Amino acid sequence: MGGIVGRLFREFAMTLSLAILVSMVISLTTTPMMCALFLRVNSARADTAPGRPSLFQRMQDGYAGTLARR
Repeated sequence: MGGIVGRLFREFAMTLSLAILVSMVISLTTTPMMCALFLRVNSARADTAPGRPSLFQRMQDGYAGTLARR
């Protein structure tokens, strides 16, 4: 496209391309590092009693039950 509209679209395309590249770099570098920090495996959890499943486990079992009904 030529004229003013073409210039605006080109600037917008460059801005969008740069934003996508920055987002890609961040997602490929810092996200795995943050997951490694936040998703550590705890051997003993203080908020659940022995023999009682955690809230996440109960939610997972409920979801599996709804899938089994179909």
